[in-house]
Amino acid sequence: MTAMKVLLIVAHGRTVRLIAQRLHEEVVPFRALLRKSAHKSELAAMGVEIALGELAHEFFPHVR
Repeated sequence: MTAMKVLLIVAHGRTVRLIAQRLHEEVVPFRALLRKSAHKSELAAMGVEIALGELAHEFFPHVR
């Protein structure tokens, strides 16, 4: 059976740091989806796999 990977859809800030740290400590494989590359340094320092993207445009094209 293939292990599942969690997708952490985040903005940035204290909450995401706490969630990412907990996932990392529990050795849960995960990837973080960020809107801006400027917010990736802290997560990247933890070894988190980063994906850049914007879900709002996919699901809500009228939202900017």
